[in-house]
Amino acid sequence: MDFGNRTFAWLNLVNYILLCFALIVALTWVNNTWFYEAKDISVKEFQGHYLSLLDEMFSQCLKQNTSDLCEQQLTQVIQQAKPKGVLTLTRAGQPVEILNNQYYSDQRSIVTTDRTLGQSPDLLTLTYAQHSSPVIWLSVVRSITFSAADHWEKWNDADYWDFVLNIAIPRSRPFWFFCGLIICTAVLNFLRFRELRSLYENAKVTEHRLVEKLQRVQAEANAAFESNETLSHALKEHSSTIEKTTMELMQKQQELHEWQAKNPQTDTVAAGEQSKDDKPHLVIDNSQQKHAKALSHEIHRLKTKLENAGEETAKLIQARNSAQHELDNKRAYVAELKKQLEAAEKRTSKLEPKAGDDVGWRKKLFKAFLHNPKVQTASKQTKVNSGRHHSSDFVALVAEAIASYPELSAIAESVTSIAYNPKKRGQADVTVDGKKNRFVLNIYDDGDEGFGAQILLSAQKEWEAIIEAKCLIETVSRFKHLTLNDRLAV
Repeated sequence: MDFGNRTFAWLNLVNYILLCFALIVALTWVNNTWFYEAKDISVKEFQGHYLSLLDEMFSQCLKQNTSDLCEQQLTQVIQQAKPKGVLTLTRAGQPVEILNNQYYSDQRSIVTTDRTLGQSPDLLTLTYAQHSSPVIWLSVVRSITFSAADHWEKWNDADYWDFVLNIAIPRSRPFWFFCGLIICTAVLNFLRFRELRSLYENAKVTEHRLVEKLQRVQAEANAAFESNETLSHALKEHSSTIEKTTMELMQKQQELHEWQAKNPQTDTVAAGEQSKDDKPHLVIDNSQQKHAKALSHEIHRLKTKLENAGEETAKLIQARNSAQHELDNKRAYVAELKKQLEAAEKRTSKLEPKAGDDVGWRKKLFKAFLHNPKVQTASKQTKVNSGRHHSSDFVALVAEAIASYPELSAIAESVTSIAYNPKKRGQADVTVDGKKNRFVLNIYDDGDEGFGAQILLSAQKEWEAIIEAKCLIETVSRFKHLTLNDRLAV
């Protein structure tokens, strides 16, 4: 892993941690908001019940005592009970504070409830006020920090441990619960990510091995094809030789037949030799004897040559049939490997976004130029052919491969067929379509036929066309083994 990848990984980790922390803070904020809203309602209900009890007690007192005496009793009861908060008794518009037992020293929202007591002619009104909810973000900070500032203030108080057990811990409990929940979720996601990453890496290895195997078998198929062509050519030459030898043999046999017709007495004897009955035989001229022998030898030689040629031809036919059988097997194997490779590419494409490997569009572009910036320059101008036959299957495969990456639709406007060219097997040419007057990327299959497909680029300038072609080659796994050629400057 290089420095750039390590930095990218650390940035991702930091961003992930910050995102998790922000999520925990947000959940704590929501929890505290709901908690204190519920607390305000609870405080309001408690105040109402408490004031109702005091009102009932005051009303019963008025039935037997004066208003002043009942007011004193009410004050004594409140001061002895010491409820949390501030209670104020208002008579004829003049407020008198009975009790100030405010528990919280910080700024909080105040919940207030008023109650008119009994049927007193002095119109006594009892007001109960309590500090309830703090500033929400301040409560979130206390939840996160385990009330660190309050610990410092209450360290020497007698009720310190009561504060820790009943306030500090409950206050921070939601935050740490959310921390545990998020951490457990993150760990599970990490384990799932590792599993997906492993599956993705295995899929990439499988795809790479299939590509290498396909290239090797394709090379073997090409060699078998060339061997088959060589044997076919040799067979044609031997067939021509047999035909010529046969014609020559027939000519010599015809010549010998004509000679025999002209010389019916073919018994060769020495000049002046007599038979047993002393009757002279016709003596054949010595030159004619030599001519006859020469014809016989030549016919024998041609027959032998013809037999040898026939045997050699039979061997060549057998070798050619064997080579053709091997070629057919290799082609079938290549077709099967291509299907396996397509399945592997689809599986890799599905796993790639989940595994998080070079998924980002900008990172792919970054990697395309920093890791492999070389583009070969072609030596000839590509001729654009409008032929549309035999390449339909290959065009469909190319279109399907591009469709696996939706972000590429912005640069690959269309895919059409072009004339096949076996000399361009396994190549990709960036050029200009003369008829469309647009930048295109011509891709040729690595099979024997050299089927072709043309991708219409959205580029308007040459450097844009090079960038888009490079992105297509580097992004689509099916194209990575192709050799990219720049034919714009030729």
